[in-house]
Amino acid sequence: MQSEVAIFSGAWAVVVAACRAACAGIALTAALACLVATLPAAAREPWRVPVDDLPRVVYSDAERLDIHDAQVGIVTGAHVGSYAELGDDIVRLLNDRAGRSLRILAVTGQGSINSVDDLRNLRGIDFAIVQSDVLEAYEGTPAGAELRRTLRYVSRLHTEQLHVLTRTSVAGDDAVDVCALAGRRITVNVGGPRSGTALTVRTIMQGMLGLDLAFDPSTSGSEGLKQLADGRVDALAFVVGKPASLFRDISPEDFDRLGLRFLAVPVARLETGCAGGPQPAVRLSGTSYEASAITAADYPALLAIGEEIPTIGVPAVLAAYAWPEGKGRFAQARRFVEALFARGTAASGGFGDAARGFSPKWCGIDFARDVRGLERFSVAADLVAAAAPGSLRIDCAGATRSLAPVAPAPDCGSEAGVLKAFADWYETQPDRSTAPDLVARAYTDFRARVCRP
Repeated sequence: MQSEVAIFSGAWAVVVAACRAACAGIALTAALACLVATLPAAAREPWRVPVDDLPRVVYSDAERLDIHDAQVGIVTGAHVGSYAELGDDIVRLLNDRAGRSLRILAVTGQGSINSVDDLRNLRGIDFAIVQSDVLEAYEGTPAGAELRRTLRYVSRLHTEQLHVLTRTSVAGDDAVDVCALAGRRITVNVGGPRSGTALTVRTIMQGMLGLDLAFDPSTSGSEGLKQLADGRVDALAFVVGKPASLFRDISPEDFDRLGLRFLAVPVARLETGCAGGPQPAVRLSGTSYEASAITAADYPALLAIGEEIPTIGVPAVLAAYAWPEGKGRFAQARRFVEALFARGTAASGGFGDAARGFSPKWCGIDFARDVRGLERFSVAADLVAAAAPGSLRIDCAGATRSLAPVAPAPDCGSEAGVLKAFADWYETQPDRSTAPDLVARAYTDFRARVCRP
């Protein structure tokens, strides 16, 4: 027994000596991991993944400092919205774990007002995706002066749409726009009173249209739909890029059973006001709002073929903290913006490359486009000034986007007839994809539209 102990002790001494040699000069926090990594393979259970195949997660103090220096923080949005989707795409495209030039930390936001708060006041947050009207709302206030001093924008992103969903029993069979909601109770999703949606609805429906509304903020989109379905509220409003999963996931059966319908928010109403109401104090031209629409192509299972609901578009903005050149986290912000512009617009591998599976909301975004009333971050301004016209636009040729209205409906009693009609129609779509899963989804959407009872 003593000889066995001596043999083991001698072997262990050799291992320890080898570990000391291999792990010399590293911090105590990494020593244990280094010790395990230098043990003979036989010392680990055979069912475990081989040490050499395990991705590295423990680094020296010097390496950790490099990683910290590469970190960039960006606030995105709630998981049911498009900001989180874009944030995930940015992380996928720009994160550099191998070279450690950029380590992007995407933080879930809780509404655009909270995101501005986080960007202005939290350490490690350098960028945020927010609604443009949130920054406009603070103009002319002491807080607005401070935001103008400390915040910049990198680029305008996609346009989001104001979705207003109600029940026919509330608005009436003949209601066509939000003026039918005067005096009603409306829930604002998502993020409560500090959300961008809450601010937009108050600005447009109360401030500009003069509607007397009672607000009932909900904690989530699904909760808002439940409130609308069981009659606790009369309408649901959500500013989100179309098509939004919150609405797209409503089945046609539930949509019809509950008597749900989208209400228009036409630009003309912002110029004339609702009948019998006050004249709007602010014209559309004095804001960042623009005309947009929700169509059957966006929600084929909910809207009839060719149906279009006019509404207000709200531009999304990638905002940045205004780090002075050479100070604070300016170097990290510079690397992020340069990588975003260069790699995001690349024809191969960029946001417009259909093979990468990025959100179609990137399609058509032009990083060179200005944002009304805001100052651009200096790095982005230099890149825009040096770029050739059109070179900073994301081209999504071949990517799947919202499909245009279809031709007259076929005989839905014949699956072959529906397939033939789909094939004929799909050939006319300039944005069609050949990926089997995307073609299958397009067919499902097509059939839901043309064969809706």
